[in-house]
Amino acid sequence: MITDAEILNELGTFTDHEAELFSRYRHNRSFARGERIVGPGSLPQSIYFLKRGAVMQYQQVNDRQRQYENLFAKRGWFFDHGIFKPQTPVLGVTQAFTDCEVVELTLNSLHQLINASPAFLALNKIFYPVTERLNFLSATYSPAEKYGMLIRSQPEIVRTFPLKAIASYLRISPETLSRVRAKA
Repeated sequence: MITDAEILNELGTFTDHEAELFSRYRHNRSFARGERIVGPGSLPQSIYFLKRGAVMQYQQVNDRQRQYENLFAKRGWFFDHGIFKPQTPVLGVTQAFTDCEVVELTLNSLHQLINASPAFLALNKIFYPVTERLNFLSATYSPAEKYGMLIRSQPEIVRTFPLKAIASYLRISPETLSRVRAKA
């Protein structure tokens, strides 16, 4: 299993003392398949590192339809984007797709770590993927280009999630995704 030092070293260079500080402030959590990590109406107050498992973020469109915003199936950081709007309740759901093990770091703990050592400013890199996802969604990629980019950058998503979720995540219909996959 990944250590705290390994989690941190993916973002920058940290001393043993800083890794120990991180260990004091973070919390290990486990979520069962289908369990909500963050739900509608709650205030987003934490960021998470996915150690094992898969997580999905979605908006419930109606009783039968979900719009998938993010899919996570490999080690890495995730959070609800509402974290950028203080005191604004979450609209979507962050849910364990499989049994998961995560490291939770509250925003308060993050601020305390940054106050303790400027090296923890490197944790800001956690938030960079937000702009990548926004650029991806705003670009005028064809469905085949979107799927190709997903296969190249995050193949574990295709191996983990159902095609309906992947199509929603790519903002294409399931039928279009099936055609694209048949041609690939």
